[in-house]
Amino acid sequence: MKKYFLISLGVLLLNSCATTLLTDKDVSPAEVKNISYHEPISFINLIEKGNQAKLNDSLSHVSTVILDSIIKNSGHPKVSKRLDVTEQKLKMRLENDLLKTVSEIRKVNKLEAVKTTALMDSVVKSENQRFALFVINSGFARRKNNYGNQIVKGIGVGILTMGMYTPVPIKATTSTYAMIYDAQKSSVVFFNYLPAIERSPVDKKNMSNIYSLLFDKFYNAEKNR
Repeated sequence: MKKYFLISLGVLLLNSCATTLLTDKDVSPAEVKNISYHEPISFINLIEKGNQAKLNDSLSHVSTVILDSIIKNSGHPKVSKRLDVTEQKLKMRLENDLLKTVSEIRKVNKLEAVKTTALMDSVVKSENQRFALFVINSGFARRKNNYGNQIVKGIGVGILTMGMYTPVPIKATTSTYAMIYDAQKSSVVFFNYLPAIERSPVDKKNMSNIYSLLFDKFYNAEKNR
């Protein structure tokens, strides 16, 4: 049941309306250092036939592994350690709390109205950390040959409608969210996301570029002060 809750929440995040970079004005980028991070969560769907997408565990795992590597090797922000929760039920509770927090920020579009949970804070504090990063990746990919078949179908529709309507299939999309929260203040100090773009959610170069874009404005603002 909890697994299904995570999946449905991931779909909610993918379909919600766009927002902009949100930060806590009382906490400068220079203060947000010695950051720990949670294992990323990915919701990647695979389209095998037609345009019907289905959550794919293998692609989701690949996306998570790629993001984990990017986070560990990035300098902005530079992370100090990964927060690993090994007990499965506790890990599921933590992931639910993290996803709920991100979802709430998406709804209200402000940070000051959203508080972190006691579990989120305690996991970070237990490792003598203050800040923690959480990243979500959602999107879809198509099975080989599916994209070509959809193009052919689109051409057929174009002919039947005498060129008035020709559907163009999307090969893949990626939508990525990032949140940094302060366990001492029990509040989120950074939130940003890139809406669905036509790029593969399991391509390391693509994900690395997206990850940099999520934080560039935040850290460049500090440099320009």
